[in-house]
Amino acid sequence: MLRTLVTTESTLTKLCNSKNWEQVKQHAQSSPEEAKPNSSAYRGVGSTALSIAVRGGAPIDTIVSLIEANVEQLVRVRHSRRGTVIHEAIKHRASMQIIFYLIQRMARYEKERRWIIRGELQPLSFEFEPISGMGSEKNVGVSIIPNSERKQEFTSFLSPNQFHTHTTLFNTTDDLGRTILHCIVGRACHDVNLLRQDEAISVIKEVLYNFPPAVGKRDSDGKTPLELVLMTQNQQNSNSVIDMEVELKVLQLVRLMLDAYPLAACVSINSAHAIISPRNITDALVVNEVNCDSYSARVMNRRRIVMNSVDGNIGQTPLSFALMYGRHFSTVQLLLKASKLAQTSWYTGHFLDWDNPNQNRCNVDNLSCMAIVSSDHEVPLHVAVTMRASEDIVSLLLDSCYQAGAVTDRCGLTPICWVWIRFVIDINNRGELGGDLINDPRRQLRVRVSNRRFIPTNYVQLHEAVTKEISNSMKDIKDVSHSNRTRHPSSLLINSALDNTELWNKLAVLLPCAAKATEANSSKTSLSICVGQNNWSPLHAASFISCPRAVLLLALEHLPNEVKKKDVYGNLPIHYATARQGYTRNVPIGATLVAKEIIERSALFDLLPLWPKSASVTNANKQLPLHLAIDEEKQSHLLERGGRRKSLSEIEAQIMASPVLCLLLSYPEALYRRDGVTKLYPFMQAAVGDGSSLNMTFMLLKENPAIISNCHY
Repeated sequence: MLRTLVTTESTLTKLCNSKNWEQVKQHAQSSPEEAKPNSSAYRGVGSTALSIAVRGGAPIDTIVSLIEANVEQLVRVRHSRRGTVIHEAIKHRASMQIIFYLIQRMARYEKERRWIIRGELQPLSFEFEPISGMGSEKNVGVSIIPNSERKQEFTSFLSPNQFHTHTTLFNTTDDLGRTILHCIVGRACHDVNLLRQDEAISVIKEVLYNFPPAVGKRDSDGKTPLELVLMTQNQQNSNSVIDMEVELKVLQLVRLMLDAYPLAACVSINSAHAIISPRNITDALVVNEVNCDSYSARVMNRRRIVMNSVDGNIGQTPLSFALMYGRHFSTVQLLLKASKLAQTSWYTGHFLDWDNPNQNRCNVDNLSCMAIVSSDHEVPLHVAVTMRASEDIVSLLLDSCYQAGAVTDRCGLTPICWVWIRFVIDINNRGELGGDLINDPRRQLRVRVSNRRFIPTNYVQLHEAVTKEISNSMKDIKDVSHSNRTRHPSSLLINSALDNTELWNKLAVLLPCAAKATEANSSKTSLSICVGQNNWSPLHAASFISCPRAVLLLALEHLPNEVKKKDVYGNLPIHYATARQGYTRNVPIGATLVAKEIIERSALFDLLPLWPKSASVTNANKQLPLHLAIDEEKQSHLLERGGRRKSLSEIEAQIMASPVLCLLLSYPEALYRRDGVTKLYPFMQAAVGDGSSLNMTFMLLKENPAIISNCHY
């Protein structure tokens, strides 16, 4: 006959299971020995009378009686799956009054144990304060908000190592790695009505007061309580007043957490950071692309080299979560300030004193803005523009770290590229949703986090159509040299009356920052630029960096008079345009991320018709646009070596579409002008050095063979 083991339950446990709370209270006071946890509870597999009462919804006076009978139920028992009693109280929707009492009782126990371990006498003013604010007067409770005197007193008793060793009951986790703060924040953020209550904020304050490093503790999913707060979602089509109230509560919680523990806003020491085309990677790209037969092969090579250059762990940051879930400008500003304030030296661990006016802030950038936060090698600025963030947030991120404007993701797309892609996709979405929604930007549907990088299959056709529409609007700009007035941007959307003000406001801050970051890492020798000395205008920047043609057209439409203005290096926009190729990108299309190539002509063909005389203007190095165009053609010819041999018709088509021929036809006298750097005529310049082109040399000599007789050395 098999033996049957019958577990014996105490009378107190039976009363708790029957939810007879008045008898539970009386029995706990008369027989406190029954409240002691059994061996299975200490092992983390059984339950205590306190945990049963919490799960059953016992009132506050019953909870107090059970804890006073035996406090070990609260501080010595941790279930292997459910965690501590406070974890269970939060998960089973206990009132904020009960949770607040449990937290304060645990803090009181830790304080008592700390003085016992030290072997010193406890101060007399240590007991809890009288009831105020929560519940009825007959219930046993504590003050919901600690006053400043109690806070200063408690802080003076804390061990200086508590913030580093984390040896506290508030660091206890459940089976999912969630601390008490994780559970409270998770419950509050999933219940909008609870988040709007001051009691929930006060409970979170109490946890932060007792254990500030809980803000940066990660659960098994890698999320911190700060990130859970930032991931709070406002329900679509809900009351805007409620949404604003929830956003204010989120801002309040973020401020509380960052005041308690600003290190939670920082990136980890071993996190991966983005790079801006350093010279060693550029050289590796040139070497590897020489042996590639197709553009797609060169793109795959480029992605492999860039991915191998990433060193560190890739993961989301609080800043990226705030941008991804559309947090308010003030919240993003708090995160940036805290991440820079708490940006420490990994060697010394000391905080940087940003309040010190003698601190040189220009040489220290905010590292959180350059952290790679996704498997697509995005920085927070990529996340912001793909989520259609406002121009104020974009400007705020660039003020913190302007280098982010030139960072490319895994597909080679910069934030400027994604601003344009989002603009084109929004046009398509508005057209599909109907005319009533087109002219009301406030009624735009929010960008879903899962679809923020999704590009529809008809994007290439949309891109070409919108670019053509912008190009047609540029026909109104004639004879810029005789016009001194500022033109107002016309409507650029197809079948829509909505202007491009928001798009241009973002581009106006992105373009100069991207150009400033690009010039610092530029490997071009044809342009003489000094790092940090040029105040880039949007038009000069759009001509210098590789950006969609429509972006340059928008800069021309808003700043037509900039075509004739030189920068500090004496360069016109046409000088920068001739020193680079046209915009070429492989865009990932659809859910399968099929790469479709977008090839656009050089920006020269849009700049030269607006002011043909610019072909005869030299820069500070006495170089014409023709000289710069020849150097760029040689670089392009160098990359094409080793590839497929082109037919005669392809060579003729390439020559006819060449910027060199366009400049030559606009200013034929350029054939007699020597390059200010090499002191060579254009045909000589095309014939010497790496990447020399016989076809280009022949074309230049064919236009004026007599130039050979003028060559005297």
